[in-house]
Amino acid sequence: MELKLAVAGFMSKAVGNSVTYNRSQIVLTAGATPAIEILSFCLADSGNTFIVPAPYYPGLDRDVKWRT
Repeated sequence: MELKLAVAGFMSKAVGNSVTYNRSQIVLTAGATPAIEILSFCLADSGNTFIVPAPYYPGLDRDVKWRT
């Protein structure tokens, strides 16, 4: 929780304290691949698709193919 508290404080300062961040609503991942996976499972149901504009993260194709 200390890391989340530090991230929340940093983000608040980065935007000029105009937004407050709740550390319980911050999700930390080990990179873009797990972040994409978590978001995909949260936002989509089985059989749904995403429209992704180009250019995009170059590892996206590989990441999505590994989990489908």
